[in-house]
Amino acid sequence: MPPRRSTHRRPRTAARLLLLALAGSVALPLSTALPVQAATGTRVNLEVLVVTNGDPSVNAIAVQLDREGVPHTLVDLGSGGRPAIGEEFLVDPVTGAARYQAVVLPNAAPAGMDPAELEALAAYERRFGVRQVNAYVYPGTGTGGSATYAGSLDGATGTVTDAGKADGFSELSGSFPVDDVDPGTLEVYGYLAQPAAGTGERVTPVLTARLGDADGSIAWEVESGGREQLMVSAAYNESMEWFSTVGHGIVSWMTRGVHLGYHRSYFDVQVDDVFLPDGRWSVDGNCTPGDDCVDPGVTTSDIRMTAADVQRLSDWQKAQGFELTMVFNGGGSDAAKAENGGTDALTDAFLARKDEFTWVNHTFTHPYLGCVQIAPTVVGQPWRCATDPTETPRQDPEVPAQESGGLQWASQAYITEQVSSNIDWARANALPRFDATELVTGEHSGLMTTNQPQDNPFLAPALQAAGVTTLASDASREKDARPVGQAVTVPRYPMNIYYNTGTYLDQIDEYNWYYTSRSVGGSGVCDDNPATTTCITPLAAADAEQARSSYEQYLKPLEVRNALRRVLADDPRPFYAHQSNLAEDALLLPVVQGVLEAYRATHAADAPLITPTLTEQSRQLSRASAWRDARAGVTAYLDDQGVHVTGPAGTTVPLTVPGNASTTVALEAHGGQRSAWIAAPASDTVLATPGEGAERFGYAGTPTTPVPTTPVPTTPVPTTPVPTTPVPTTPVPTTPVPTTPVPTTPVPTTPVPTTPVPTTPVPTTPVPTTPVAALPGAPVVGTASSGRLRDRHATATVRWSPPSTGGTPITGYRVTATRLSFLGRPIATVTDPTVHAASARSATVVLPVRGARYRFTVQAVTAAGAGPASAASKAVYAW
Repeated sequence: MPPRRSTHRRPRTAARLLLLALAGSVALPLSTALPVQAATGTRVNLEVLVVTNGDPSVNAIAVQLDREGVPHTLVDLGSGGRPAIGEEFLVDPVTGAARYQAVVLPNAAPAGMDPAELEALAAYERRFGVRQVNAYVYPGTGTGGSATYAGSLDGATGTVTDAGKADGFSELSGSFPVDDVDPGTLEVYGYLAQPAAGTGERVTPVLTARLGDADGSIAWEVESGGREQLMVSAAYNESMEWFSTVGHGIVSWMTRGVHLGYHRSYFDVQVDDVFLPDGRWSVDGNCTPGDDCVDPGVTTSDIRMTAADVQRLSDWQKAQGFELTMVFNGGGSDAAKAENGGTDALTDAFLARKDEFTWVNHTFTHPYLGCVQIAPTVVGQPWRCATDPTETPRQDPEVPAQESGGLQWASQAYITEQVSSNIDWARANALPRFDATELVTGEHSGLMTTNQPQDNPFLAPALQAAGVTTLASDASREKDARPVGQAVTVPRYPMNIYYNTGTYLDQIDEYNWYYTSRSVGGSGVCDDNPATTTCITPLAAADAEQARSSYEQYLKPLEVRNALRRVLADDPRPFYAHQSNLAEDALLLPVVQGVLEAYRATHAADAPLITPTLTEQSRQLSRASAWRDARAGVTAYLDDQGVHVTGPAGTTVPLTVPGNASTTVALEAHGGQRSAWIAAPASDTVLATPGEGAERFGYAGTPTTPVPTTPVPTTPVPTTPVPTTPVPTTPVPTTPVPTTPVPTTPVPTTPVPTTPVPTTPVPTTPVPTTPVAALPGAPVVGTASSGRLRDRHATATVRWSPPSTGGTPITGYRVTATRLSFLGRPIATVTDPTVHAASARSATVVLPVRGARYRFTVQAVTAAGAGPASAASKAVYAW
């Protein structure tokens, strides 16, 4: 793909307009917190463990965690000094707290991890109820899946299942596309799978895909042996659209919706040069008069919006439910009025609809506010900074100069005047939603560029004098925010719609000039820079209709993908285009509409795009940056009381919890969850307690009896030995993934007292007694599985094998269900009132709470009484 070319240039008539104009993190307040209590049960820290081998898929998940601000520890399997993943690494030896709430591995058994580490990790996950994501797997033995298709998934239609929406992927509406940018290139290799559950496994498809006649899962949950794992079988990297669409769902699944982090999709499009004309590209001269044309004989007509264009924009915004931001130059309005007898239809049209827009200062007449520019005199020569006040030819001869460091600069007084005059114009015309502390300079001038490797030294004091605290910069030059005196920059992304084009013909002709070789009439930039620029076949533009088709079929999809990639990456930085792109053929609108349609097609209505102001964008960038530096000093964990957070005074923390959570801080609803940036409490405080069905999300309430903090003894469960002979698998396209037998770990049981044996009263006169029959043994518990709703109640089915009878025939079986917290602690027990028949080998029981986790025990009943309970079954969710 060709590289992006910066599209921000000066309006052609800035000097003339100047002469004519002269002639005429806030943190949300913490409400009353729940009383601090001693922890009652096991503690799980809110941090994720990511084990990487360098594969793109696992690294993409690490990037997603970074995007959202989720604390995580990275262990590189390729590093010789990496820590061993064992008990001491996973569990705090002093407090017994689990260090990690979720685990990410490259695959189910990555090379570089020895069997002891995998076994320790499995035991840790069982003990604390921690979920594991396997970033990219082949659906073979041990994964709960069986491959039905292998190959390219480019262009497949993905679907989030109902189970996926209910468990992590709640912000998505259903379907999503799998990337297919270039039909001639393989982009997404993967496997479609069908569930292939082994004994004791529960397999739930989460993401499915269809390609032609082939369909199957590309992500599924496997619950087996007390562990929950997510298997992903389609390749991805951090830039792929399909991953960026589902990435937050993966994070929410692994953390059960409870984590430090904040997720939103931002989309703000700022339109520069409003009220000004922009110069037009010359198809014949391959340049723009007033900008880079050397030949004075090359001329074109300027591009300026009309009143009809404003009406079209207004109608479009109402139809789309989306507003653009107007970055304006009041001097353009005054100059147009001076040329037209005191009236300007464009100004009248905008002011009549001024409530429909947010307005941002772009200086009064858009002069260049950096160094004094000496214009090029040879085609292809760049401008340079003036070293002498008499040098010519100057680009903007009207800009007053001030010397510093041997260079000539736009003066401090002039910069202040340009900013303040536009503020005065905005106030005189009562522009709503106008913030005088925000500024976009013309061409982002005043800030360093390639030709001007330092900021104008007079910029910062001028901004301070004018009261500016937020200043736009160009993300194609510098990606990160930085201070400029008291102001802070917000980098903006240029859209590849040129400032000097108003028609499809203009746009395609200029695009062809820059991205085709000399042999076909192009500039040859791609010939000279083959490492960074790819030459394309010229796009058809013989007439207006061909150019429109080329734009719709090539440039529009390209720009939609470029913008959507950033929208889906939790990036609050805005995009910018120019007023010329709203004139004539309105080139900007199809691209913006394409982004809106693509996002809304994949996301639920309660996860809308966010359009922040320039100040809000700055605040979000500042919060995210400060959080990266501060999160090591914040303590956050989950226990049976809820979510605890504490940190140094002044620390702002991002918190996300399930949508039905009860909280003591104000959180915003978004995509089925609630989240916000909050002030960290100075002492350990419970901030959230998830609501109904919360066992799935990590909270179960206070146990009815105190839970000891020391390890609970376990009783071994009879198991069938697992073969130790490796099972051959089909290798993944990158590195073959060996399979490892699933280790079996004893499952803790809850002892059930035996029922006393009834005795016959003994008369005062001695009589012979009858020997008491022995009680039956404990049944051998089998698999348990979730069932269907029965009268709106959840059900589950448990299976067993009969015990020894003790000499007395078995008359029935009794089933007891124990509800568990997320941490695996028993919090409630209920015994099925039905005594099931002696011939029964399974029973379906009705359970009191939907969405909760349960284990089951079974007792045999004889005439002599009920025998001991079986070992506990594996845990299952009851729906």
